[in-house]
Amino acid sequence: MVEVYKFYREHDVEGADRFKEAAVRVTWWIIQNTYSEENTFFLKEPPKAIGGSFWNYENRYVRTDSVCHAVNAYVGIIN
Repeated sequence: MVEVYKFYREHDVEGADRFKEAAVRVTWWIIQNTYSEENTFFLKEPPKAIGGSFWNYENRYVRTDSVCHAVNAYVGIIN
């Protein structure tokens, strides 16, 4: 989402704001679905999960590709 927004903005393509809003929503979703000290109390080994991104509240497993996508999104919003 961030890459599409940046492309639209750099090339002055109509509709860039729509992708910006989508990127903001996705970023909030990633933050909400990232393990922290506050939401790992029920896990067997909480420190190992902190920083990991999970899919949803029903399937709270952490996958390497999910973490990679989340980190790329975080890096993308810096600029």
